[in-house]
Amino acid sequence: MEVQEHNRHSLLWWTRQLIALRKRWKAFGAGALEFLSPDNRKVLAYVRRYEEECILVVANLSRFVQPVELDLASYQSRVPVELFGRAHFPPVADKPCFLTLGPHAFYWFSLEAKAPAQVESAGAPVGPQVRALLQVEAVWEEVLQEANRARLEAALQSWLPSRRWFGGKARTIKSVNILEQIMIPAEAEKAFLLFLQVEYFQTEAEMYAVPLACALGEKADPVCRDWPPLALAGETGDPNFRPEPWTAHAQRALFQSIRNLARQNFQLLHQRLRNLPPDIQDQARQIPGLEAQMAQRLRKIYERRIEAARIRIHGDYHLGQVLHTGRDFLIVDFEGEPDIAISQRRLKCSPLRDVAGMIRSFRYAANTALLKRTESGGFHPGQLQTASSWARYWSWWVSAAFLRAYLAGAGSAPFLPAAGADLEIMLESELLRKAISELGYELNNRPAWVGITFQGIMELMNPQDHL
Repeated sequence: MEVQEHNRHSLLWWTRQLIALRKRWKAFGAGALEFLSPDNRKVLAYVRRYEEECILVVANLSRFVQPVELDLASYQSRVPVELFGRAHFPPVADKPCFLTLGPHAFYWFSLEAKAPAQVESAGAPVGPQVRALLQVEAVWEEVLQEANRARLEAALQSWLPSRRWFGGKARTIKSVNILEQIMIPAEAEKAFLLFLQVEYFQTEAEMYAVPLACALGEKADPVCRDWPPLALAGETGDPNFRPEPWTAHAQRALFQSIRNLARQNFQLLHQRLRNLPPDIQDQARQIPGLEAQMAQRLRKIYERRIEAARIRIHGDYHLGQVLHTGRDFLIVDFEGEPDIAISQRRLKCSPLRDVAGMIRSFRYAANTALLKRTESGGFHPGQLQTASSWARYWSWWVSAAFLRAYLAGAGSAPFLPAAGADLEIMLESELLRKAISELGYELNNRPAWVGITFQGIMELMNPQDHL
């Protein structure tokens, strides 16, 4: 029993998953029952319907492999989604649906309507397509009880892709499991921190930390509007915040991480190329061709020893994280870059990563203004090129002023390379990393804006062509 408990692929865990699915889908035990009549009598097939749920069950009663054709014409255009792995099958057509089942094998399918395109959300979900309704008898904490765990996990699985910080938008979620829940001390209302394991079909699982609380009546309005940031704080004596030197291994790891990110996002660009606006497809085809040149330039990271310290940083520093109070500036959202794992966010690196994030943010601000003005028809013929030149000049000037002030403020701090050449290598590498990261984000969230990242990568790789 103990061995099976620690093996998530054991019969024990499979049985638990089977029971959890059975509890999650009410149609298994309630609602209408419709038997199908396939020609192969060794295959049992029926449909269970309850409210919005529609479950297709197909079971092979034989000890041999069996083929079967199912007449699902009344469910035409619905998409069969296999319940265990959430694999999407081709939509039901007006022709019979053909399946092959192994000995004593069975399938559970949810016949689902085609889901609308997912849109980016910067706050809590407000639409019925991403908000689940979980009923409780007395107090809201009942949703965390074992009996309701499956429904909460299903709700979280539907909710996560709508979050701006969720890094798995380009992947299909297989399941979401609550590994642990920790009560957060609060004066009035209870709150919990949930550790979620998100499993995908394409890649390894990831872990997310999600705070959970309940607000009723008037208190619910600001909760639905805002998502309060979490802050990191610690003493300098804490080893988690103690500066560490750049080592040959750390420099090589930085090089490899940027190179892997480039390969991943260039592959994603190739997959999404046909869906991009026609006016930027030619430019998009040029980007993957820069990979070899990019790798050659990035090798400078480890070709010489970098004399500087690695520290904990903000990790997602840009204009949107800086608030002006009228007298001063406040920096928010210290949880790090949302599209990478929590364990990676905790890694110490160069603070020039934050500098690169702000510099790229200045470029984004200029290009976004141009894009919105162009989409609204605000430029007369011939004005766009002039406006683009001024926008580029503005972003360069502001970036130079910001970098100059940062270096003056940091002075001889140990986290900055003392040699100017090393400083240039690190900053250039972090700028490339940020631009490549932006490419993946825009492809997954705002394809219409992906041209901004193309321009950024081209400018960084061939600056002499954009003077």
